[in-house]
Amino acid sequence: MIVRNILISLFLFALVFIGFLLGDMYTIPGIKFDNQVDPLHALSILVTFAIAVLLSVFFEAHKKKDSTQKEIMIKRVDRVLNTLEELHKAILTGKIDFQTAVSLPKRLNKTFDYIWESLKINKINVKIEKSEIINLIRDLKDLLTNTPTNEERKLKKYCPITVNDNLLIYASPRVTEICSKLEEINNKLFQTQLNINAN
Repeated sequence: MIVRNILISLFLFALVFIGFLLGDMYTIPGIKFDNQVDPLHALSILVTFAIAVLLSVFFEAHKKKDSTQKEIMIKRVDRVLNTLEELHKAILTGKIDFQTAVSLPKRLNKTFDYIWESLKINKINVKIEKSEIINLIRDLKDLLTNTPTNEERKLKKYCPITVNDNLLIYASPRVTEICSKLEEINNKLFQTQLNINAN
């Protein structure tokens, strides 16, 4: 990109130079060309040209850096969305291994800490508070792992979660609740991506 800008600038400078040469070689009726160029005017043109090239190179590099940072953050959010989609597919089967149910919310919390810290460092404003997503993840963790006690099981006919051979098996209403919570988190992440892209 920088090289392209420099080449374009050199091309424009060459056009101006060719214009001076052609003006000196040809005479056009009604237009008079001065054969003498004031050195102060030539210096002024060169300095203006150099400043224009430097500014375009500087701003292009700065713009590219900002764009790259945004892309990295959006990719990070995409990875979280992919993880949530995998969890959604697993939940639709009605069972998930206990280790995944416990570790996934922790991983999500760490990832969101990283994303929000990056947003803060890069001064990107998002309309969603970090606490909103952290609360949704806490709710998701509760839905994934809170199993009723033995006494609660005896009192209720409905048991939202049962444990069998290191697998958490969810009743249909609990699957619906988890899917709804995952959708809420996905919507917040989508809004975050839009905010990152808009800045």
